[in-house]
Amino acid sequence: MNPLGGGGSRIRAGDVGDADAIARLLYDFNTEYDEPAPEPEALARRVGELLAQNQITVLLAGDRPDGLAVLRFRPGIWTRALECSLAELYVVPGMRRRMPGARVDACGYGPRARARR
Repeated sequence: MNPLGGGGSRIRAGDVGDADAIARLLYDFNTEYDEPAPEPEALARRVGELLAQNQITVLLAGDRPDGLAVLRFRPGIWTRALECSLAELYVVPGMRRRMPGARVDACGYGPRARARR
């Protein structure tokens, strides 16, 4: 089952090999809203480091990909379990009405999230 819901959009966990695509999406997100952002090459290096260190999990939507959800994990306050927060959520403008972008229950239910517990 697709953790973000919806029809045929493929959702998968990104890895270090996806750092350039992730950086492109993050860069596009910030520039779309006139926010400062490092150049995509620098952002790709940083994303690659964070992925390699398991500091973030990135869910990618679509084959190009056309969207992402960046998840951050940290030790919980009330329990010894990790807590998950949504750091970034972006879908390219042309796909916003076609892709599921609003359901982000994968944070607690996706296979990578469950594996971290």
